[in-house]
Amino acid sequence: MNQPPPLAFGLAIFAVGPLDIARLEVLGLMAEGRSNKAVADWLFITEHTVEKHVQNIFAKLQIPTTTDDHRTVLAVLTFLNSS
Repeated sequence: MNQPPPLAFGLAIFAVGPLDIARLEVLGLMAEGRSNKAVADWLFITEHTVEKHVQNIFAKLQIPTTTDDHRTVLAVLTFLNSS
């Protein structure tokens, strides 16, 4: 877990417009496949804070709650497609 954020993270800062840096950090780690606990440990925040960031990411990227889609995957695809 002592690796720097992926290169895509640095490139996406300018492309995923509605997200601030804190949420981009969370989304970048989600894109690496990290769990909420791993994200919290990496960023020195609580899991509850990660969950709030994730909910905010879904809202800002306009990813609705559905039974057909996996919102985390859709958010990561948006992140990856933006870089």
